[in-house]
Amino acid sequence: MLEKFCGRRLLTFARNDKYKDMKVHYDKDEDILMIQLSDKKIDDTLETENSLISVSKDGEPVMLEMFHASKFFAAY
Repeated sequence: MLEKFCGRRLLTFARNDKYKDMKVHYDKDEDILMIQLSDKKIDDTLETENSLISVSKDGEPVMLEMFHASKFFAAY
């Protein structure tokens, strides 16, 4: 279910040419959703309660990792 939901939601996001090479991976065993937005080099990673946001030197998001992803999307 999570994979289907993410696919529909992220399809709209992926239509933006800026993220046309976006890659999405869901690890069922660890319940982690990983979204790679670009191939830029990661300069820093910001940690929130349930996720990591990796950014390039110019502050642009490169990768998002969401922990306990199924719980987050269960509300939708």
